[in-house]
Amino acid sequence: MPNFFNKDSIPRLPERPNNIDKFCTYLCIVERNGRMAIEWKDRLYLKRNLELYAAKAPEFANLCRQQDKGRGMALFWMNVALNEPHSAMLALEHLAAYFEASCYQAAKNVWQKSSDRPWEEYLDIARFMIYHKENFLKVLEKYDLERKVNLDTYIHEVLIKTIKSEAAVGRFSPWRLLYKKSEDELKEALKKDGQREPQISKFIFARKYFKKVYLINTVQNPARLVGQKYPAPDAEDFNEIAKCYNAEKLLPSAPHEVSASPGTVTGEQIKEWMELCIKALQRYCSNSINPVSIEVLNEYGTEIKNEDSDPSNDAEWQSFWDAVESGDAVNRTDAAFREEMANIKVLVEKGIQQGKLQTSHQKIPLLYYGVGLTQTLIGKRLGINQTNIGRHLCKYYEMHLLKKLGEISQPTEWVKPYVSGWLVKDYTSPRHSDLIQAALVEALKKFIPEYREILQLRYGENLTERQISARLCINEAEVKQRICKAQCCLESDLLQVIAQWQDKYVKSWLYRFYKLTVYSVLESGLINLSEECQDVVIYSYCQRRNEQQTAKQLNLAEHQVKEKLCLAQMQLRDTVVDWVQENLDISLDREAELSKVNIILQEWLQNLYKSSQGA
Repeated sequence: MPNFFNKDSIPRLPERPNNIDKFCTYLCIVERNGRMAIEWKDRLYLKRNLELYAAKAPEFANLCRQQDKGRGMALFWMNVALNEPHSAMLALEHLAAYFEASCYQAAKNVWQKSSDRPWEEYLDIARFMIYHKENFLKVLEKYDLERKVNLDTYIHEVLIKTIKSEAAVGRFSPWRLLYKKSEDELKEALKKDGQREPQISKFIFARKYFKKVYLINTVQNPARLVGQKYPAPDAEDFNEIAKCYNAEKLLPSAPHEVSASPGTVTGEQIKEWMELCIKALQRYCSNSINPVSIEVLNEYGTEIKNEDSDPSNDAEWQSFWDAVESGDAVNRTDAAFREEMANIKVLVEKGIQQGKLQTSHQKIPLLYYGVGLTQTLIGKRLGINQTNIGRHLCKYYEMHLLKKLGEISQPTEWVKPYVSGWLVKDYTSPRHSDLIQAALVEALKKFIPEYREILQLRYGENLTERQISARLCINEAEVKQRICKAQCCLESDLLQVIAQWQDKYVKSWLYRFYKLTVYSVLESGLINLSEECQDVVIYSYCQRRNEQQTAKQLNLAEHQVKEKLCLAQMQLRDTVVDWVQENLDISLDREAELSKVNIILQEWLQNLYKSSQGA
């Protein structure tokens, strides 16, 4: 680890080569050859926004090319932040990226004159100020354009004052750090520090009671002066925390890793754990890619987008195969389902030939899964009893696909050995990111105390059946029976959860299968719109521009944008209605039916953005 208290350890700030980079990158502290270094990382959504502005607005493109170190662009975004409320948040993010360099210089300036705290902590204070949008906006509002001081100098001075003010009141006491950090940040810090389960859960559970005790005994203590540095807890505090920990570790609300761990903890252990947490948090803050906590910023109304997030993920759609992690099973299942759909089509046609089904039964799945009509609406339209519609969908579609999914996944074959292995290897430290292990932990919380106790003794404390017999004063046969019953309950509960996952998976697949047909109709409808209507839809949904931006881009008045967007949506809706009329001989002209068509139209329009991002 580099020595963060050494003056030589302050790394050089790399230059950002052009104005675009200055407004879409953030500072990242890394370790390179045992020394601290700084890199610039892209925020891709900011970069895309700049490129769009440059492509559509020649005056902005000129600002991007000016050799003024980005000062012209900074004034541009300040003007947007102060005068265009609909674009203010994005403008503030561009400015925050630009003033990352000012944060570095201000932190370095203060640290060189007063190095009683790590330089990185001063940097954190500065960055928190520019990423706290409400406060940053107030700072910009106070800037006087008539003054001879340029914006960069003004912000630099504000940052220095902020650092000195924040650091002066001792806000970076290590105990304050432990008290203030969120659970997610602490967990991440412990992971990066090399801690593993079950220790992480124990530390976090203990920190929960540290916060409660510390709040009452220290933070809200009348004897503590306002602004005074957060003091260290004393031995009595740690003993009180240990008492709370031990009293509540066996409650169903306690993390499984805590309740599954044997024995009790002492005040000395709690103190040791909390000191380890502090060290982990300090290293985490010093080495974090983005030292300003995204979670903390979000608490204050600042949204920092995560570039790794995928907005198109559907938890229900993926959950089953995510759980069993069966290689290319998703693709194999999709192929098997499509093959089964062909078989189902033959079965339905055979039922019609035999007089068991009406011809209109063929229309049900597309109307229900694709167009989104309710069973009641379909029943009224086709003259079929609503109950018969639900039974038809279940018997011919869902049950057939569930059977096929069961043949592929075979849960009854692997659940029993899986549970047995999990109890031996992972009972005390389950992986909650694993959906199956998480399901087993949830099942344990619902167990009767007798079953929880027997599993805790056998797999938590690793006692033999003879030792358990002596502990509980029952014979070994009874011990074996209880363990067996508890394990059978786990297996049964897991099979029920898997059945629920399978049911959701099949329904999600059917909705997706039939909606793709309707989406294809809408894609054809979009192509057939007038050029102006197409442009309005693309700007509004593919590029997520607001009405004002779209109007400016297309040289239209805002009311014209609204009119053309409304016209486009009506024409797209009519495209679906006409297609249903032509292919199913059904006229969707009732208000409730058109409402359902509008819903799937809006879903498709929202998906245009996701599709454009994926492309």
